[in-house]
Amino acid sequence: MFRGVWFLLAALAVAHAVSSGLSPVAGVSMSCGKIGEPGVDMARAEISCTDSLFTAVGAVPLVLLAVLLAAPFIVAGTVLNKRASWLATIALAVFAVYGLLNWTGFWVLLLVGALPGAIIASIVSALQPDFRRTHRYDVDRQAPRQV
Repeated sequence: MFRGVWFLLAALAVAHAVSSGLSPVAGVSMSCGKIGEPGVDMARAEISCTDSLFTAVGAVPLVLLAVLLAAPFIVAGTVLNKRASWLATIALAVFAVYGLLNWTGFWVLLLVGALPGAIIASIVSALQPDFRRTHRYDVDRQAPRQV
């Protein structure tokens, strides 16, 4: 069940990146609200505030956004260890802080995706039991006999 939750969160992170790519530039560019033109951080000069982010910044930043948001969930779901789950939560919190520090441009989308992800990941990490994998050689070991 927990593995499914982690992978569902990864799918939602990718969906956030895709929907962000289809949203207008005005959603992330503060200069669109002030002067009606995108800021200098947009890739091309002929971009307007109503164009999609995909046409403004290209595919690479959007793919990077999807990878950054989905990777902690995928690692936590694959490893299925309590320590890995908490590390994924910390990574998402760091991404949220980075998005907050860059709130006037494209990377604010990290804050929008990583903050709810970190909150949900902390809940899942707290509820997840510590799954231990037993190895074949662990069964063969025996405690030393006391005489």
